[in-house]
Amino acid sequence: MNKFCIGVVYRHTPDGRTALSFSSSLLKPLGVEQLQVFVDGGSRERTALAASAGLKDSARLAADNLVAYVKQTTGLSAAQIELRSLADQVELPAEAVVVDGGGGVGDGSLLVPFDEPAFGWRGEGPLVIPFGTDESALRAASVGIPLAKLLNREVVFYHTTWTNPSVEGSDPGLHVCSAASRTEQLLTAAATAAGVKYRVVIETALDVVLGTLRCAVRERANLLVMAREPKIIHGSYVDRALLQSTVPMLVVKRPIGGAAC
Repeated sequence: MNKFCIGVVYRHTPDGRTALSFSSSLLKPLGVEQLQVFVDGGSRERTALAASAGLKDSARLAADNLVAYVKQTTGLSAAQIELRSLADQVELPAEAVVVDGGGGVGDGSLLVPFDEPAFGWRGEGPLVIPFGTDESALRAASVGIPLAKLLNREVVFYHTTWTNPSVEGSDPGLHVCSAASRTEQLLTAAATAAGVKYRVVIETALDVVLGTLRCAVRERANLLVMAREPKIIHGSYVDRALLQSTVPMLVVKRPIGGAAC
């Protein structure tokens, strides 16, 4: 049973329109019935939509106008659109994926589409999940692998390793430390158990983030799935990737485990 929920933060901007388009493209392949549109009730955008002299119920007018705008932008029906307050994001289950072209922060997993108007815009490319020595890749995979199964995409597990001077041979796989090897085993076992096709790509890149992004571009990835390391608040690989990536990114904030939408 699919437990994913898809939401989008409404912004009346070019990035906001891209986010609407991208989020709506996920509904059918994921089997999600409604797009949850999160709106800042005090925003200038909402106020502008509500501004109509002489009307007694400007809030209702604003909602109707917004639904009409989302319908026009996405091709969805009114029944497929649910308006919610931006504050309602705190109530989202862990399975929620919120698309935000502005790269905002919420309690659910955050998907930043950048300039891509729809999932699959790059073709039948894979989902890329980078891994290292900590548990963040396992949290990313807890969302990325189920998504890949529903979207019928391959997963590429990517790792960049430092060259170990005590190891002979140029194959990067020979230089992977034991902790990263253990993570790789857990990731591939999870993909196998889910019935998801996967590949492992190991390189000796000079920079972890640039190596990851180059892999995603080279693979024509549809999505780069990452999770922040628990002890790093600012300046993480995720933050750097968000600043440099052109490939849509899904940032997993917490592990799967809440109630379904």
